[in-house]
Amino acid sequence: MSDRVRSLLKGYAGPTGTLGGGETDRKALHKALDGLLENSRAMLWLAVAMAAVLFAAEFIVALLNIDNSKLVAGMAGAMGLTGAGAIDVVRRIAREMAQTHLLIVLSGTLDAEALKPVISALARKM
Repeated sequence: MSDRVRSLLKGYAGPTGTLGGGETDRKALHKALDGLLENSRAMLWLAVAMAAVLFAAEFIVALLNIDNSKLVAGMAGAMGLTGAGAIDVVRRIAREMAQTHLLIVLSGTLDAEALKPVISALARKM
């Protein structure tokens, strides 16, 4: 799991734990996870927009200098690196979103007693 999810879970998986206390703690976890999910969605769209702008700029520079084969070859390499980097960033964000969504579902369906060991195990394993 990502560092952001791990740090959020560790706050709810201490030795005394805040999850055993009842419904309020589950709601607090659910709210924190919702906030993390919204933040991840914004980061995903930002990463996609940044990659699109970079790709468009690289493409325009290559088109404007079509007679300079060395520059066009360099721009092709830059486009490949930009694409690979963008795919990696989007993949990591999408994984974090999936993990967060799973935890949201668990926090909404499991009672506090069943949720506490799950959160503790995930926080330790990560």
